[in-house]
Amino acid sequence: NGIKYKKFSGLWNEIESATVVDEDKTRKHVELKKITREKIVIPSTVLGFDQIVRFIKANVKTPS
Repeated sequence: NGIKYKKFSGLWNEIESATVVDEDKTRKHVELKKITREKIVIPSTVLGFDQIVRFIKANVKTPS
């Protein structure tokens, strides 16, 4: 019960923040930070990005 992307993996209770960042008018990314300060950036070029963001927001228990 968590997320895995490339070499990053974490259970939902290990992720302390999830933030969607607008890079410009068409590009954005989501930043996930674990309690251990490990961080991953998932770019909007990933297939199904909007669904991924909704799923992350539904499972991470902190404001994003």
